[in-house]
Amino acid sequence: MSIAPTDRDLVQYTEFSRYPLTVPAYERALRAYIGEVLGLGGFTVEDIEQGAGTIPARAGSRAARSSPG
Repeated sequence: MSIAPTDRDLVQYTEFSRYPLTVPAYERALRAYIGEVLGLGGFTVEDIEQGAGTIPARAGSRAARSSPG
C-alpha cells in the first residue's frame, strides 16, 4: 500500500489471491481498506485499475531469506 500526497490522494491496494477479484469486490475491498484501515472518511473513488501480475515461485523455495551476518 502506498499513498502519494497531492491535491488528490492516490491509494494503491494490492491483494494476492489465486483468482482475481471482480471489479465490484475489488471496490468493496478498497473502500473497506480506506475507511477501516486508513481511517479516512468522505472520499471518492475516481478510478480503479485492475491487473494480474505473476510472482515466480518454485516448489521448496523460500520467499524470505535472512541476511548473512
